[in-house]
Amino acid sequence: MNAEKKLIIGLGDLFKSSSELDGMAAPVANSSYAAVRICSSQNQFVPTDGLFLWQPYCVDLRRTLLKQLLPFLDNEPAQKKKIPFADFKVSRRYARVLFSQHQDWVWSCVASSLRDNAIEPDSVVMLIDMVDSFANAVWVDCLFGLKQQYPNCHFYPVFFLPKMDDLSVEQAAVIGAAVTELSQLSQGKWTPSDIRTGNAYTNDAPLWDIAYLQQYPEAQSNTVTLQLIDALLKLSNVEHNDYGTLRQSLSQEGHKIFQGSTAKSMQLLPRFASMLEIALDFDVEALEELLMLKCQAKLLTALSQGKGAEQEQYSLEALNQLGFILTSEQLCLDADSCNMVLGELHSIENEWDQYKRQVLLELEHRKDSWHDKAEFIATNFRSYYDTKFRQKGVEKYYDHSDIRLNKMSKAYIAKIEKHFWQSWQQGQSGLSTLKSVIESLIIHYVQDHHNYLIKQEKSIEQVKTGAAWWESMSGQWQRGDWTERAKIETEVSIEEVANQMSDLFMHRCHYKANVFAERLILGMQPYLLNLQQQLSNAAEAWLSHATQAQKKLNQSLSLQQEKWFHRISDSVQSCYLLKPNQASLQLFVDVIRAKTDAAAIELHQLWTKGLDSNSNFNVLLNFIGQGSWQSHADEISAQTAREVIQTNPDILSKVFELRITALDQKQVQHLGGLTLSNLNQQFETLIRPLGDMLTTQYSINESACLLCEDNIQKNELVAVWLAQCVQQSMPTAKVISFHGERSVQFVYASTCYLDEWVELPEFLNAYRQFKFDEEALLHLHIDGSNDTIEVMQRNSINRNRELIRQHLLLALITGRLVEESSAYVLNISDTNTALRFETNDLVEVVDYIAFEHIQQLVEANEQMRTKKVFTNQSEALLNQLDVVLNHIKEASLPLGVDLEDADWRDAGRYVVWSRAAHYLRKQWLKPSVNGKKQRVA
Repeated sequence: MNAEKKLIIGLGDLFKSSSELDGMAAPVANSSYAAVRICSSQNQFVPTDGLFLWQPYCVDLRRTLLKQLLPFLDNEPAQKKKIPFADFKVSRRYARVLFSQHQDWVWSCVASSLRDNAIEPDSVVMLIDMVDSFANAVWVDCLFGLKQQYPNCHFYPVFFLPKMDDLSVEQAAVIGAAVTELSQLSQGKWTPSDIRTGNAYTNDAPLWDIAYLQQYPEAQSNTVTLQLIDALLKLSNVEHNDYGTLRQSLSQEGHKIFQGSTAKSMQLLPRFASMLEIALDFDVEALEELLMLKCQAKLLTALSQGKGAEQEQYSLEALNQLGFILTSEQLCLDADSCNMVLGELHSIENEWDQYKRQVLLELEHRKDSWHDKAEFIATNFRSYYDTKFRQKGVEKYYDHSDIRLNKMSKAYIAKIEKHFWQSWQQGQSGLSTLKSVIESLIIHYVQDHHNYLIKQEKSIEQVKTGAAWWESMSGQWQRGDWTERAKIETEVSIEEVANQMSDLFMHRCHYKANVFAERLILGMQPYLLNLQQQLSNAAEAWLSHATQAQKKLNQSLSLQQEKWFHRISDSVQSCYLLKPNQASLQLFVDVIRAKTDAAAIELHQLWTKGLDSNSNFNVLLNFIGQGSWQSHADEISAQTAREVIQTNPDILSKVFELRITALDQKQVQHLGGLTLSNLNQQFETLIRPLGDMLTTQYSINESACLLCEDNIQKNELVAVWLAQCVQQSMPTAKVISFHGERSVQFVYASTCYLDEWVELPEFLNAYRQFKFDEEALLHLHIDGSNDTIEVMQRNSINRNRELIRQHLLLALITGRLVEESSAYVLNISDTNTALRFETNDLVEVVDYIAFEHIQQLVEANEQMRTKKVFTNQSEALLNQLDVVLNHIKEASLPLGVDLEDADWRDAGRYVVWSRAAHYLRKQWLKPSVNGKKQRVA
């Protein structure tokens, strides 16, 4: 911000708070300004926004307060209320009464604003909404009051004038009355009275340093308004080689007008200033759009991965603890597994060992032979294997039917899926993480499956070995004699037989258990793969949407590089916005990552509230497919992008600096030339230079400055802008360091006269429609009787009447201006429509002919002069000029009174025409050397 301490007064409805339109956060600390808004709401039920330029100082003098001050307003007859401008809601005179009765409140608020912001103002800037009948009425009282309280300040009133197309006739008439007063007040020819004292304000010196005329802003923005104020203060104090600063030049000229000490100063008209601004900035909206897509892509990617505050860890050890990896005992049915409650079981080894001891105990009481005992062991072991092993027999116990395996597999997967779903729902695990866990489980069981196949082969070998031993012993016994049998009884005890048979059936059980484990693993694989596919589909669904967002981002980036800037034109500022590129986004990568991770958690919590805790990932996939989440994702992505920009101004400044640096030579030249040419075109739509048609002392002062950060001043674009100033005949801009602002601002101001404002004739035409309605005029004006108002109207017509008389006389003597019964008709040329003036008084024609028609008439006369029409017909035209002058003399002087004896007013009416005729005889109606053009009269 500008270091100059300033008080900003906003008058009217235009300056209501607009902070919602500003992308950047409001400055709240160490402000270099105090701001107060003064307005008058017409509706007492609509609350007034208490903020003005981010500061909480607003004085709303509601129009209904007038009924307390002027009780008769409630008793006015209905027909009186129909009189234009008499309604207390629009009457400028009533508005002044309202302001005068509440000035203490206003000044108290101003003092509070200055005190709270610790400001001792150097300058006072008044923003005046000329559409608002309250603002354009009370600005005079407000200005006089501020000057009295802060006499050492510089004053800068800024008059915001609208386009006529946006107004009704009544609104335009109000502005016409206000600018009529402004014209007279600025020349010191009229001063209103202080309503409270009844005394006229002291008006012996200029009321301001520079008064600015600005077009009504198309959009309200606190940021742009503050930029405007800072720019006009900077520009007011820029040194110019010819006339010093703009403030010094206009202040000195103003004092000459008010002193009126010489004839030359008496001919001076007060000059205003009008400012336009070219801003080169970064397209924050385009950046926000790209960042939104970037955030969306990152957000959806984060949703597929999971970004919980405490992510659940899934090592093999953790999976074991959760029971997601079935142990060998569970796979082999040596323990409860997959919702199968098997009770307390012994291992296969223990079970066969116990049964072996039981059988041997029974044999202790038997007197059978070795062979009978051996057969008893074999028979009982086989029977136990078939029917009694774990109360069912081995075949039944290890039944691996598809129904049983599917039931067990489903129960196992349901347990995992429920835990995964709840873990995902609580934000503890992401889809990608869970998918990788399933992959780990599958890999683990593939290895387990391989191991069980090896165990099966080993068990088969062990079973074969045990069976072969028994067949060998049994065969030897049956084939052997008593000697061999005795040897067998000696060498192979019954305990050894029991051990061998126990091992044989134990290995057969192990084989069955391993086969069951292998089949169970195979049965679980499809369910694991299905769950893995569900997780993959859900994750890929998010990633697919993330890819689409990234694709949109790439397309937008490509389009923005083709059209690398665009222009936003307002009545005050033309802004050229550079489009972001890939490097612009890259600077925000780290910030976006942190933001989207947090946003992913927020969205996850929002969406999972509507999902049942017993649902599954197919439900999630359907939810993603339905797309109801899209609006939330868009909203939070947009919010995240906005927050990233608002909370990182340093990064944004860096982005802007890098973006300017990235411009190539061709782009720099194109942008430099285009911006300043558009500035000239825009200025021509606001100001119509009138030259010597307005005043014989016509002059123009121009100023320009370039505001930017120090690190941008060395950029090539700055040099191009300065060169373009020379090429386009503009004042060379002074480069000024402007800290704390991202943009580069080229500020241009030119002095102008009030009458040169393009829309002014329309306002005055609307105003003159009510000039015969005396009561309407009283409410249109803030002060004075109808007689006073009539004088003010007459005096406010500023123009070079001498020049106009000369060219009207030329039109009269050439037959293009003709007097009819009650009007004058002017035919400027064959291509122009005839102009009709409903008056027989040439003075009124001089006063009310439009400037554009004067210009056309001067150009038409110059063309005739070039063709030597006046010199070739000089004798006839001189005779006609004498006839016209005699007619004017007869109309100006009373009947029978000579010029020498006439009253000075009557004589003066004729003398001015005589002087114009003398000039024509000397310069136009005699042969001239080389056809010289007309000099200033």
